[in-house]
Amino acid sequence: AASMSAPRPRRVLAGAALTAAAYLVFALHDACVKLLVADLPAVQVLFARSAVILACCVLADRRAPVRALRSPVRGALLGRGLVLLAAWLCYYSAARHLQLAELVTIYYASPLLVAALAVPLLGERVPWRRWAALAVGFAGVLLACRPGDLRQPGPIALDLLAAALWAYAVVLIRRFARQEPTLVQMLLAASVFLVACGAALPWLWRAPGGGQLGLLLLVGLLAAGG
Repeated sequence: AASMSAPRPRRVLAGAALTAAAYLVFALHDACVKLLVADLPAVQVLFARSAVILACCVLADRRAPVRALRSPVRGALLGRGLVLLAAWLCYYSAARHLQLAELVTIYYASPLLVAALAVPLLGERVPWRRWAALAVGFAGVLLACRPGDLRQPGPIALDLLAAALWAYAVVLIRRFARQEPTLVQMLLAASVFLVACGAALPWLWRAPGGGQLGLLLLVGLLAAGG
């Protein structure tokens, strides 16, 4: 409530700071994921990550599950969870084959896609200066894709698809932000991940070592914080 009543410039700066912090946390998250998917299936990593996020949501607010079940936009949030599930599965699968710097750079196509989707879906206006800055960034993404040397077209395509799906999910976050709090959105998305990945886990399970168990826990905590 305090942030909503604050002057708009202050709110924008706070939002930018939180976004920058989130990208920093997710950079650490991606490095841990890169280590894990070398030996463990992406579904297993995503299952453990979602279990930790779900536990964090319940510990933060025990009423969150009840509010999630009663949410008037529950169906839409579950649909957003499916979009996020597809995005993370594509991203984790690409992480097994691409170097971390390359993986993250290609994934940064998502801000341009967010800006493009925000115009028709949210009615937001994007000034030409922002389009120019995004175009420069997207040119860097194209260079990272190595258009003249596509030795790994499959992983690159998965990474770009993950960026597109993530961009759509970000637009949906903006749409539902004033209807449901962050914890409810996180809880419903994590529930979708847990059920979907849990259904496939009996056929894909690999016993993690002690160090991998610690990394799985850390990935979940970083994802929840991010």
